Amino acid sequence: MNNLSPLELNTIHSDYYIKLQSHLHNTNNERVGELGISILDENIKDIQAAADKLEPVSTKTINSFQLTYDGYIYEQNIKPFDRTPFIIWGRIALVDRFYIYPPFRKKGYGRQTIKLLITALKEIYHVDFIILKPYPLFGSEDESITERVPTKKYIAERINSLVPFYESIGFKTQKVNKQFYQCLCLLDYIDL
Repeated sequence: MNNLSPLELNTIHSDYYIKLQSHLHNTNNERVGELGISILDENIKDIQAAADKLEPVSTKTINSFQLTYDGYIYEQNIKPFDRTPFIIWGRIALVDRFYIYPPFRKKGYGRQTIKLLITALKEIYHVDFIILKPYPLFGSEDESITERVPTKKYIAERINSLVPFYESIGFKTQKVNKQFYQCLCLLDYIDL
C-alpha cells in the first residue's frame, strides 16, 4: 500500500462557511487526487442561505438531512424521504469534491484520505457530522470513459461502488428522491 503525505488543507473563510481545499500527494510527491469541503455551523441563523451560497448539489445534500437548531427541528420542504431522515446538528462538513485520479485508484489512497480527513475535521475543526452525496467525478485523465458524457449505467455502477466504500468507513446511508446521501457522526466516531 502506498502512503499519502500529510493533508495540507488550504482554508478560505466567508460569512457563511469555511472552505477547505487540498491537492492530495503521496510520499513520492505524485499528485494523486483532490479534496474540497465546506464547513457550515448551526449558529448561522439561516443554514439554508449558507448552503445556497455553495453549488446546487451542495444545497440538495444539505436538504436531504433533517437539521436542528438550538434543539428544534429545522423545517425543510424536501419530500418524500424514503425513511426517517438523519437528524444532524452542530458543525457540519459537506464533502463537495473528493477525487482520486484513475492511475492511483484501488491503492488505498481513498481510504487513507477519508481517515486523515476525519481526524482533521474532528480534532482541528471540531466538526460534528460529515455529509456527502456519493457521486463519481470525472476528469480528462479518466481513461475509463470513452464518451464525452458518461452513461447513466456507468454512473449507477460507480455510485453502487462508492456507497459501500463509505459505509465500510462508518458512514450511514439514506435515500431521498432516488438519490443516495451519506452521513458520519463524529461525536462518537471511533476509528476501527
